This record gives sequence, structure tokens and C-alpha cells, in this order.
Amino acid sequence: MRRLSKLLRSSQVFAKDSLPLFVVMLVLPSLVLMGFGLIAIYQLGYLLHFVLLLTLISVIYFTLLLIIQHRLKKQLVPEQNTITDTADTLVEANQDWNEFDLQIWHQLNQTMDALLKEKDSWEILREHAYALVAATAQHYRPNKKDGELAITLPELLSMTEEISRRYRAIILEHLPFAEQLHISRMKQFYQLREKSEHIEQIWQAYRAFRLFTPTGIISEIRSQIAGHLLDEVKDELSLSLKKAFLQEVASVAIDLYSGRFQYATNGPTEDKLDETLPPLRICIIGQVNAGKSTLCNFLLSEIKAETNSLPSTDRKHVYALCLEEKPIIHLIDLPGLDGDQENELMILKEVAKADILLWVLKATQPARALDVGFKQSIEQLFQREKMRSRKPPIVLGVVTHVDQLSLLKNWQPPYSWQQPVTEADQQIHDALEYNQNLLKLDIVQPVAMAKEKETFGLEDLMKQLDSCYQDARQVQLNRMRLSTDHTLSVKKRA
Repeated sequence: MRRLSKLLRSSQVFAKDSLPLFVVMLVLPSLVLMGFGLIAIYQLGYLLHFVLLLTLISVIYFTLLLIIQHRLKKQLVPEQNTITDTADTLVEANQDWNEFDLQIWHQLNQTMDALLKEKDSWEILREHAYALVAATAQHYRPNKKDGELAITLPELLSMTEEISRRYRAIILEHLPFAEQLHISRMKQFYQLREKSEHIEQIWQAYRAFRLFTPTGIISEIRSQIAGHLLDEVKDELSLSLKKAFLQEVASVAIDLYSGRFQYATNGPTEDKLDETLPPLRICIIGQVNAGKSTLCNFLLSEIKAETNSLPSTDRKHVYALCLEEKPIIHLIDLPGLDGDQENELMILKEVAKADILLWVLKATQPARALDVGFKQSIEQLFQREKMRSRKPPIVLGVVTHVDQLSLLKNWQPPYSWQQPVTEADQQIHDALEYNQNLLKLDIVQPVAMAKEKETFGLEDLMKQLDSCYQDARQVQLNRMRLSTDHTLSVKKRA
């Protein structure tokens, strides 16, 4: 390092005192040779050939430039397929976000583009990051002063840790030789960057002189192509990495202020998370006489757990399903939808606290005005300012009484309704498709529970409930984070 410093100091003195004379010594002979060369070309009648040769070399040069540029960009900065409209980004939107979160993500990407266009140095990224966090907090807490600071110290530290973890993965994937790049070397090059300007001037003078030799022209063309392309790719990669950092900041900020990102403070570990959380809330809703109570009785008998009846009312019945005397599920049988506004408000309050909705739909009852109206009420509920960051419950449609459809009076299960073969299969398929499209249900499952007939679809219903478990837990965690001050440890996004 000392030798390099001495060399730079010597070069600086030489450049300061001798550079003008050195340039004159190079330029003057070159201009004289160029003049004699042009006169000779003209006298020998090769002027047209010379112009055509220069044109051909220029075309080849720029063609190679474009081809190599395209290949290097494709290799070093691969295109990303993202949910947002941002092009060539290294960070994708979280698939767990709702429409409101995605709108904020779009706006934050536009904000960071404007910030980087104004100033894109690495030193300024900290200020840009804080501006994005403040903008995110303003979206989620519009009426709260200093909303971005309304977080605890453990949350701030956990947020910083999560941003670093995600950005580390990006650096390792997209920055060549990142693991061999030491901070000490980066510091040394940074300190010497101003001193290198004089050496750059000498190098440029040498490049001008070598243009008057055939080998020099070839070397210059090669270095021009490589230098131009690498500089452009380097700048583009640098900008992509800077934006990726800001995107990770914005992504974690959205998760934090929307209630999706959690931290752990002397609380349960991830392995014991299920042991510390309250029971999942499964609500059964639907029109009167749709088969809600029958379905509830089946679930109580089918789920291998102890059943305790919790304090209930004449309008709703709550059952606790327990394993080893620990409640794991609260099954809530709600009154039927009958058009009564007071009744609908009571059901809507229960839906707001639910993790899974079992929406019971009678296959032989095509009238769905009450169901459609209540579905709209649920959507409006989760569009309110205080609820828009909440994850709505998983909605599993249960189409009952399929054994009473016109083509299934001669009841002979099983039926291949997912890939219909017979007319009976097709009728079940059509009934499910009608209800799913009308109510926009996440999952739809046909069942038949008549005592005098063979049951159908109940085992598949249990499998569907089991597949919804993890998503339902995320709904529960989201609700608890936004409604209480619980400190929970959750699995962070990979």
C-alpha cells in the first residue's frame, strides 16, 4: 500500500509539472503525421476507399457494442417478473399483501425513483430510507403525528435486522465476488479516488497517442467496447442494488405498519407458536335452513378432540375443540341470514373476529340475494380505514344438499364433480361454479349429510380445512397485531 501511495504522489507531481509539455510532445508529431498521411491517401487515389473503410469499421464497432451490451445486461442484471409495474427490479411485492398494500407499494416505488433521480449516492440512501418509512406510516396512520416513530425499540431493531437479512441475499445473488470484497479495501480505494484523477489524465493522453499506430487503434477499439459496456452495466447494477435496498426498506415498512411483520421479545419461539396462540375461530354462516347446524354437528363428531360448550346465546352457539385439555378451535354456529339488519350486524361482528368462514349454501336454493348482500357487507367492512390492513378470513364455501339435485335423486356416490364425466357430475360442478363465481369464494366443497343416505364430500371438507390451517393462523396473527399489543414471534418472509 505504501508503494502505491508513493507512486500516486510521484504521478501527481509529474502530472502537475510536466503534463502540458508531455501533451505537446504527443500531439504535435501526431498532427504532422496525420497531415502527411491524408495527403498521401489523396495523391494515390485511395480517399474513397479510406472513407468506406472508416464507415465499415464504425458500423462493425457499434453493432458489436449493441450485441455485447445486450448480453452483459442480460447476464448481470436479469429481468425480474414482479407483481408491480416497476421494471428491472430485484425485489418483488409480497404475495400476502392486499390491494391497498399493493397501491402503497406502487406509490413508494415511484417515490424512490424520484429520490434516486435527484440523488443516487450511497451516502444519501439512509435519508431516502427514512423518507420512505415516513411515507409508509403516513398511508397507514394518516391522522397520527410522527406516525413512523410510533413503534417500539424491539420493533425498530427487528425491522433493521430483517432488512439486512433480505438485502444480504440480494447482494450475494447479484453482486459478483461479494464474499471476497473486504470493507478495508473499499475504504482505501474510496480515500484514493481523488488522487487517481491525475493518473487518469496521463492515461487519456497515452490513449490519444497510440491511435496513430495500427495496434493502438485495435487496442483502443477493444478497450472502448469493454470500458463503455462495463461502465454502463456497472452503473445499472449499482442503481439496481440501491433501489433494491430502498425496496426492502419499503417492503418491511409495509409489513410493519400493516401488522404483518412481528418481533419476538422474551416470548415464545416459532416452534412453540401454536401453543401460545388462542384457538382458531371458525364461524359457520349461511341462510336459514341451509344446513349450518347439521354441518356443525358433523364437525364436532368428526374432529378428533374433546368438545366443550362455551357460554352461548340463543342466537349463537360456541364450541371449544380441545386436545389434551387445551382448546385449539372455537367453532361458532351463527344464526341464519334472514334479512334482519340487527341480526346481520351481529354476524358481521363475529366475521370480523373469524379466521375461517364456512359459508353454507343449499344447492337446491338458487336465490342468493341475502348471501350476495352479506358478502358485500363483508367487503365494505374490510375496506374501512381501521380495517383495510386486516386480512379477511379464509372463506370456504360448503354446498350442501347436493343429493337433492334433480339428476342426483338416485343417489350413488362417489361423483367426479371436479372432472365431470356423467350428467350428474356436471350438475354438481355447475352448482359449485355458480356459487363460487357469484360470491367469489376462496374454496368450494360439495357435501351431502342426509341421515338416510350415504354421506359425500365430508372427508374432502376436512382436508380443505386442514390445508387452510396455516393461512388461517396468518389471519389470526394479523388481527391480533392490529387490535392488541401482543408480542409474537412469527415466520418472516423468505
